[in-house]
Amino acid sequence: MRPPDGEGTGAERGGAVSWGAVDGRRTALGGSAWLLTGPGDESRTISDNGELDEDDRVGFLRISGLAWGDYSVRETLAPVGYELADAPLSATLSAQQLEVNLGAVEHAPSPGDVTWQKVDPSGKLLGGSAWELTGPGGQTAPVVDNGENDQDPTPGVLSIAGVAWGEYTLTETRAPFGYVLVKRALKVSVGPDGLKATFGQVVNRPFVPHVPVPHVTQPPGS
Repeated sequence: MRPPDGEGTGAERGGAVSWGAVDGRRTALGGSAWLLTGPGDESRTISDNGELDEDDRVGFLRISGLAWGDYSVRETLAPVGYELADAPLSATLSAQQLEVNLGAVEHAPSPGDVTWQKVDPSGKLLGGSAWELTGPGGQTAPVVDNGENDQDPTPGVLSIAGVAWGEYTLTETRAPFGYVLVKRALKVSVGPDGLKATFGQVVNRPFVPHVPVPHVTQPPGS
């Protein structure tokens, strides 16, 4: 028989804890997992919409049947494309506080990468190119093969890490020596569904100089 209100152990008076995962716009994020620890060596992993999650909404989690005492909730798996929560959450369950809502935990987006390769028509890597990369908000940055802002040491392979989400436009400003500049702009997007974006192989044609053919005047009668 259940004891009267205000009596009994924590196990007899089960409590509940709930929380959520959101992005910077307060949009719910699914796919997270959390480790809940508490009194009496309590330790459970709660996955969003998993077996122990009692809230069927994506991005919202709840677990009940908890004994009274102090609890810690630490994220072990962040939503795809986002960073783990910075710090654990804490809750205390008691006769006066049978359910605690820890609120929505905001997640920062994971930074992305953009890469590309400079090649000749046969696919051979070409060093020595230079570029302008335009990102979200119109911000531009120079990228020089094995120089400014290039984070890949291989000649002909260019990479920039830690970029923000959004659309990027790449324009070649200097072709490898002996090759024709590529004038078309290339575009990729970085976001939760594609943190590692690539412009692919950018092909340069060899420069063929125009050699004028001299005009030879034939003498009369020849």
